[in-house]
Amino acid sequence: MEYKFDLNPDQIKKLNIWEEKIKRKYKEYGTFTYSFTPCGIGIGIEVYSHLSKKKLDLSDVEHW
Repeated sequence: MEYKFDLNPDQIKKLNIWEEKIKRKYKEYGTFTYSFTPCGIGIGIEVYSHLSKKKLDLSDVEHW
């Protein structure tokens, strides 16, 4: 069984901006955990920064 999750260009842009803010503040990116949660009408997407201890919600609910 194989699972594949994609980010659209807007999600990638949002993620890159967030990662750069983390790098500016901490002088490194650190590690990230990506969570993909299928919920029937779409996929919830969260990214957790272990360095900043913050989450970014990338769920694209406008297209569900």
